[in-house]
Amino acid sequence: MAILSEILHEHSDAAADYATARIYVTHPDLQHRFGDKGKRSCRADIALHISFLTGALSSGNSKPFTEYICWLDSVLVARNVPSNSLGESLHWLANYFEHKLCPIDHATVLAIFNDASSALSTARVSTQIPAFMQCLPIPHQATSSLTDKLVAGNVRETHELLHQAYLDGAEYLDITTHLLQPSMYQVGHLWQQNRISVAQEHLATAIVQNELTQAFSIADFSPPNGKRALFACVEGNLHSIGIRMVADSFELAGWEVQQLGANLPITALLSQISAWHPELVGLSVSQAQHLETLRRTIAAIHGEFGEHRPQIMIGGLSTNALSEMWRTLKADSWSPSADLTQIETS
Repeated sequence: MAILSEILHEHSDAAADYATARIYVTHPDLQHRFGDKGKRSCRADIALHISFLTGALSSGNSKPFTEYICWLDSVLVARNVPSNSLGESLHWLANYFEHKLCPIDHATVLAIFNDASSALSTARVSTQIPAFMQCLPIPHQATSSLTDKLVAGNVRETHELLHQAYLDGAEYLDITTHLLQPSMYQVGHLWQQNRISVAQEHLATAIVQNELTQAFSIADFSPPNGKRALFACVEGNLHSIGIRMVADSFELAGWEVQQLGANLPITALLSQISAWHPELVGLSVSQAQHLETLRRTIAAIHGEFGEHRPQIMIGGLSTNALSEMWRTLKADSWSPSADLTQIETS
């Protein structure tokens, strides 16, 4: 599906322009209600559809796209955007690609769109937990309280809650997987529902980053095992808290670790692998639109190092919706959290 992904990317701007124009012709009142800013937002969302569509093609499954569409629907509804606009955008994209793709490729795209439309109808009447959250560790009983303190920007009370968990016997891994990870998912869900601002979400992230540093500084380390692990977010992924938790867990388990953070270019990753010779490389993707980049990154590692390549582990929010995705992308393992006991391997 790599060639089809490239074709879709080439058509992204034109397809977004076409679908946006058709929606605004069909609903002339939208211009009056939302103005030029609303029209630009509409176009940006439709262009993003195509990015997530390429992610579904890379994973070999429509689920990453359907999960994204259901998530976006809840975001738009919470912001008073007409509920039918999302389905219409898919209709007009399908109409555009019908005239731009060969019949086989168009059928592939249309099947994904149809799956998304069906999932959207189901999601609007369902209370089922999203697939990407179903594989998470069980939240600590204080998680909701922690979330409240984070969105309020209360640094002191956040620290006191986490410190009390430590005094009660929680170790670094317990704090990260059963408190901080589910709490940050809750923060993201609150933004999705338009109940908190982007500023509050960013503040919560900054507080968690500080708490991770303090928790790691007092954690117990296992003896060195002589192995090296390199971790990074793929190019385009700016969400690095999760990969930091995983990297810390490996380091506490005795590995020598390098954590290269967010948005690492493929060429820089290959260069560091060549220079440092890790036994394992961990890659994080937070959104389905980054799955195509992940596919290309894994292919580049295979191509550059062949049989001498490091083991490749993947993780991140968008991989949680489809636990077998790592096999399709030719990685060696996957984990939904920083808990190393949950890693699935071939």
